[in-house]
Amino acid sequence: MIEQNRYKKLYEDITNHKGKPLSHWELTALLEIHGLRDIDAQNDWESENLFDLAKKLQHFIQNYEYEEKELSKEEIIPILPRVIKNYTRGLAFALPMLIQTLATIFIGYSLWSSTQIDMASATAIAIGSFTALIVTGGIAQIIGRQGLYYIKVSQYVLASKVIDKFYKLGIKKIILVAIILSIMHFVFEFIPFYMYFLAITFYLLLSILYLNFSIYYALEDYRNIVLFTFVGVILVYFLYRVFNFGLIPSQISGIIILNIIIYLFSKRKLRKMEKIDPEAEDVTLPKDVVLFHTLAPFFTYGFLYFLFLVMDRFIAWSVNVGDNPYMIWFNLRYELGLDWALIALVFMMGVTEISISELLIRINGATKHYKHNEIEIFNKRIIYFFNKFNIIFLTFGIFVILLSFGIIYTLAIQYDNDSLNNMLLHPTPILFFVASVAYLFLVKGLMNILLIFSFSRPQYAVQAIFYGVLVNMGIGLIFSRLLGYEFTVLGLLAGAIVFWYFSRKSIKRLLANLDYFYYSAYY
Repeated sequence: MIEQNRYKKLYEDITNHKGKPLSHWELTALLEIHGLRDIDAQNDWESENLFDLAKKLQHFIQNYEYEEKELSKEEIIPILPRVIKNYTRGLAFALPMLIQTLATIFIGYSLWSSTQIDMASATAIAIGSFTALIVTGGIAQIIGRQGLYYIKVSQYVLASKVIDKFYKLGIKKIILVAIILSIMHFVFEFIPFYMYFLAITFYLLLSILYLNFSIYYALEDYRNIVLFTFVGVILVYFLYRVFNFGLIPSQISGIIILNIIIYLFSKRKLRKMEKIDPEAEDVTLPKDVVLFHTLAPFFTYGFLYFLFLVMDRFIAWSVNVGDNPYMIWFNLRYELGLDWALIALVFMMGVTEISISELLIRINGATKHYKHNEIEIFNKRIIYFFNKFNIIFLTFGIFVILLSFGIIYTLAIQYDNDSLNNMLLHPTPILFFVASVAYLFLVKGLMNILLIFSFSRPQYAVQAIFYGVLVNMGIGLIFSRLLGYEFTVLGLLAGAIVFWYFSRKSIKRLLANLDYFYYSAYY
């Protein structure tokens, strides 16, 4: 006969941080979540099945003292400081992009972009940098996703192992793609060897840099990502201006040095993290087939997202304007318009962290105030907050777009700077506004995607970005060929709207049945 103390211990384990169960039906669900099966109920608990075991535990429901759910650190902080803190975190996520863009605009070059080199070199470097984003996007996404997951559940050794595993896989993928691209070059010779050499060099170096950064994203160490990016720009500046290296050799050297620094620091951080839990050295990761199956949607999303971001550039640069000598040829005015819009994008990106944090705080708070028969009221309350936040974001986004335009326009008028003057040449200002609106929809879609990921429904995110990529490509190709390269930006706008629409459609479904999706994701 099993002692009551053992039943009580089981009850404590399955209800820990779950609150008071409503009936033996919920107890059955909690037993399943805890990993028990009918065979376990028979062998270990002298019960016919889990339903029978739940009935034996049912009397504890009224005779057990439940701990009040503690407030999270986020909930304790007053709303204004909390919003500022989360906006800063969201901003830090995108600040490296802002540093690059501002450096290019004001001094004419950055870690890998420049307005001071010939068009052939600019084309090659752009091809290499954008290809690196596409190739590493999926791997970087799963490094950040799975590494952060293990850190959040205090499985530091597993976090280090999974980061190392996918980092090495990423390096292999980078090399494999480089080999394929090299074979294609030597067979078809689309571009001269000098351009190919620059493209493949920047592809390899930047791919490794993006992978190195992904480790810090997994560790949520955004401050060091910003610091490393700034150090990289300073390195290029000193090599170019002080030591009189050529600009491109300065950029290559700067990226190599930066890669070495980041890699050494990241390895040190991972080793320190492993020492937090030395007894877990022998823990093993799930089997590869399970791990890859679980993370496949996140890999696909990361690949498609970065493809979406750079696709319009490749389409615009492939338009035969003037005497373009090759299939793809860098277009400075188009690039400046999109880079200008990136300033607005960065400041809008800061809101993403606020959106997910505030929404989850309100959901967690609402679960403590509404009973099981008040589900409709619970759902409506969260939907009301979500819609109100959308209006606030829309207002903020318009303000950021106008402010970004006003600052660059004023500086260009007041100061005689070639890079700034180029910003005002047709059609760059128009491209800025259209791209900024596209990025407004993109960020709103990303806010939806963050919530979708929080509820463990990545398939909805993949669907939304897939349709966005298709529309971006289709509209961009049609309008650029019929009307001119500058109309490629309409593909970006249409794709961003479609991405937002499908992510919004999924969010409406989630929020309409929030009680179910919340429970299934977190319990």
